[in-house]
Amino acid sequence: MKQKFFLMLLALALSITAMAQETIFPTKFTAPNVRHWNGATPWSDCECMTVSDIVAGEEHAVQLRKVTDEEFTSPITHETMIVRLAEIEVYPEHLTEYLKFAGEVDRLSVEREPGVVCLFPMQSADDSTQIRILEIYASEEAYQSHIKTEHFLKYKQGTLHMVKSLKLPTMKPLDPETMKLIFNKQR
Repeated sequence: MKQKFFLMLLALALSITAMAQETIFPTKFTAPNVRHWNGATPWSDCECMTVSDIVAGEEHAVQLRKVTDEEFTSPITHETMIVRLAEIEVYPEHLTEYLKFAGEVDRLSVEREPGVVCLFPMQSADDSTQIRILEIYASEEAYQSHIKTEHFLKYKQGTLHMVKSLKLPTMKPLDPETMKLIFNKQR
C-alpha cells in the first residue's frame, strides 16, 4: 500500500513538473486487462507510467507486439499513406446497430494498430443513414494488416446485411505539407 501511495505521489510530482515545463500532453487511463497500444513515433513523444498492484506469480504487463526499428524510423509520408473517404449508406432499420459496430471498430483500430493513423466517422446532418469515414493508413501494408484484424472482421461480417451501399474511393492530398500540420496540432 505504501509503495502504491509513493507511486501516486511520484506521478503527481511528474505532472506538476510537466506543467511547469509546459509539456502537458493528454493523459489516457486504460482500465485493467484492456489490450492497448502506446508508444512514441518519430514525430511524437510518449510518456507512459503504469501504476498497479504487483502480485507474485502474475504477469504485470504483457508486451503484445514489439514495434520494429524499421516501423519506428520509417516516416509516414504522403507517398506511402493511403487516404480513403468511405461512403456508406445504411438501411434505416439497422442504423442504431450499425453505429455501435462502427464505433467499436474505429476505436479498437486506432487504439491497437500503429499503422491506422486516422479513422474519423461522420454522419450526415441531412440524412442519418449516410455515413462517411475518413480513413488514413500509414501504408498499403498497414491497410492490409487492418482488414485482417479480428475487430475489423467482426465489423465486416456483422454489418454486411446492414449496408445498402459502400464506396471506398482512394483520395490524394492536395497539399501534403499542410496535411502534416494537422497532426502536429494534436500535440
